[in-house]
Amino acid sequence: MSGVEEWRSSQPLPGLNSFGFAIVEAPLNDVLSFLIGSFLSAEQPFDSADYVPRKFGMLYGDDARINEPFGWTRFPDETFDQLNAELPFLSIAPQKPWQVFSHYGELRVAKIRSAPHLTFIEGPEGNAGLLEAEALACHTNQPVIQFESTIASPSLKTIDGQQFFERWVTEFSQSIFVYRPDGTKRYLSISREDANWPPKDKPKWRYSVEEYGELAPFEDPEDYMARLKKDRLSREVICRQLERLGIDPEATLVRRELDEPILFVGGEQTADPVSNYSEYVDVFYEAELKAESIFG
Repeated sequence: MSGVEEWRSSQPLPGLNSFGFAIVEAPLNDVLSFLIGSFLSAEQPFDSADYVPRKFGMLYGDDARINEPFGWTRFPDETFDQLNAELPFLSIAPQKPWQVFSHYGELRVAKIRSAPHLTFIEGPEGNAGLLEAEALACHTNQPVIQFESTIASPSLKTIDGQQFFERWVTEFSQSIFVYRPDGTKRYLSISREDANWPPKDKPKWRYSVEEYGELAPFEDPEDYMARLKKDRLSREVICRQLERLGIDPEATLVRRELDEPILFVGGEQTADPVSNYSEYVDVFYEAELKAESIFG
């Protein structure tokens, strides 16, 4: 077992190299109406003064494949047969960048089975970056909480124009972000980088901490009392915080016990009318205007 594999196996949720999601205490339909408005919001092409809508597809239930997490989670190397295991590199030959990830999609939303009063929102690269979190907090009048964690990322090599998975590279980046309806925010991030430059055989890790805002109710000051910076927002801490919110981390993130899942898939700019477009866009812009009045 390599050093990275050994370190990964010692972590909570060891099969997940990365995860990223947002949660909000609001009914799924309220969040969905906002997201549809957000995804269908008008965009301005670079070469035109006219606005045209982007029309996104949506998959529901089993078609949303919520049993698979987004992010750098599983590569074929973890289930590869012996013949292919003898190859020096594992070819995944992605034709498009998103094929590096478990699934391609823009955003997923679902109910959390262990905490049905919460709605779960997940993005494709181990985060919820496409989410207009500030406006959603105003729309639902509830805080929007984001968790992100990366403990390993894939190292890819390009040989003769083809990409190959080489190995997992140990990383450390954990963060929580809380957007509140009153415009205040809470942020805590701990990450590390190799302080050696140029790189040497043995990394010399340097940890950095960024923090601002008042603690959220699911946080406990004792969470962050560890002597080592890397332990102050570890996966153990994140799992404890999820449990305080009523979320079972193993069931939700690993076993994917999420109900009524919906997956937004890629859209195109179109001049065609979109059904209920005005209704959904109104929901989004109303929240966005409210957010602007608060955030300035």
